[in-house]
Amino acid sequence: MHIPKTGGVSIAKSLFGTLVGHLDIHGYKIIFGPTAFNNYFKFSFVRNPWDRTLSAYLFLKKGGFDKKDEEWATNHLIKYTEFSYFVTNWITPKNIYKKNHFLPQYRFICGKNLVPEVDFLGYFENFEHDFKYIQEKLGINCELSHLNSTKKRDYRDYYTKETLEIIAKVYAKDINVFGYSFEHNKL
Repeated sequence: MHIPKTGGVSIAKSLFGTLVGHLDIHGYKIIFGPTAFNNYFKFSFVRNPWDRTLSAYLFLKKGGFDKKDEEWATNHLIKYTEFSYFVTNWITPKNIYKKNHFLPQYRFICGKNLVPEVDFLGYFENFEHDFKYIQEKLGINCELSHLNSTKKRDYRDYYTKETLEIIAKVYAKDINVFGYSFEHNKL
């Protein structure tokens, strides 16, 4: 399952030679049917919610991946020249459902009980190691393409006390389900 801003573009291109969309686990169950779905090896990656929110903001500010992303950014992000202003004025429990890049990660891979319904959960912060495990599990040896990546930066430098608390509140389920904290990056 490809959660936006968790390295899925690189994974899809490396493993399949093409890009895939952002279906949630329920969509895949419908497409494949329960028997086939249960028999497939299912994996996904998650990312620290503070880092992911910043990454999505910067990605969309640059125009995103396609025309739809560019139009969304033009219509919604133009007035938010500063990340902190964006977080304090746009990131709300309601607004995050308006663009898939900001949807809570648990919504893509968890059932009603908030337990991930995947066979392997990788962490963006441990990307290369976790990707190697997937290759071994699938019996595939391929080079990891680093597509859609941005220059390394410390997400913590972009946050104030107020903005880090907004993310903590809005993404509380992601933080609890996947074991994140503002300071701790699952390495």
